[in-house]
Amino acid sequence: MGQSVKRRINGIANKNDAFELRKLLDAALADMTEIRTRLAASVADGAAITGAMRNHLISDPALVIGTANKKTAKASKGFFYLGDGSVRYAPADSSMPLLTGAATAADKSTAYAFYVDSSAVNLSASSRVADAANAAAAIAAITAVAIPAGKILIGYLVVTMSGGATFTPNTTDLDAANTAVLYFSVIGPAKDIGAQTATAPAALTLEA
Repeated sequence: MGQSVKRRINGIANKNDAFELRKLLDAALADMTEIRTRLAASVADGAAITGAMRNHLISDPALVIGTANKKTAKASKGFFYLGDGSVRYAPADSSMPLLTGAATAADKSTAYAFYVDSSAVNLSASSRVADAANAAAAIAAITAVAIPAGKILIGYLVVTMSGGATFTPNTTDLDAANTAVLYFSVIGPAKDIGAQTATAPAALTLEA
């Protein structure tokens, strides 16, 4: 409370009146502080929504196993996306980047995210998530990964091993024995920066 207000309150002859007035003013100040906090949150949400609307996948790339390289995925369809507010296009058969990281443990699942730059058709992949008990757990883990700044989420690749087999990135073919792979595309706005939901987003489209 400002010093001038305090002095004016202290100058009120009836101290009970002064006390009650101070309580009212303190409550009003608390309300204004809460309003300011909520307004700041609304501004932040607005910025996130604007970013999402300016950067997202428009059409389905229909991710499938690569043809020339079966160790990663490719876009079987040309796809459009909105990058920095401009419509951009990536051609069909665009190969996703090679997968990296350590091998999974036997009979475990893992997952990767694929991105395209908002400013140019430059594809990239996330690191793999830690070994998960099954595909559902791997999906929950990868959808909680933050989308890097300047990147647009294309989709996910989820690998589940069985029969005692392990998956070694950039070594194991995606159609190898005991290897089950799911491909997901994320159509529509997603947060440009920040974690996704901890479960598979409703916008995911199962391709294979």
